[in-house]
Amino acid sequence: MTPDLTARYAFKGDWGHIAIAGLLRELVYETTASAPDRERRGPAASMPRRGSGSVSLSGKLNFGKDDVRWMLLYRRPRPLCRP
Repeated sequence: MTPDLTARYAFKGDWGHIAIAGLLRELVYETTASAPDRERRGPAASMPRRGSGSVSLSGKLNFGKDDVRWMLLYRRPRPLCRP
């Protein structure tokens, strides 16, 4: 299995801040393949792998004593099983 990779960077100022962040990960699951099948194809054959990730953009804008906070998220799902 591969560890998750995350990153975040923020731009700050008197006006507020804006941040961008990302996540990349590998999703793995084990199937219940029969023992002879697993021996023939190897243990990795019973563990399908898929990549997935997301990106977020968030911020806070100051307006005197008030502020506006917001966040956008984009996620590209990769299903573990195909229909």
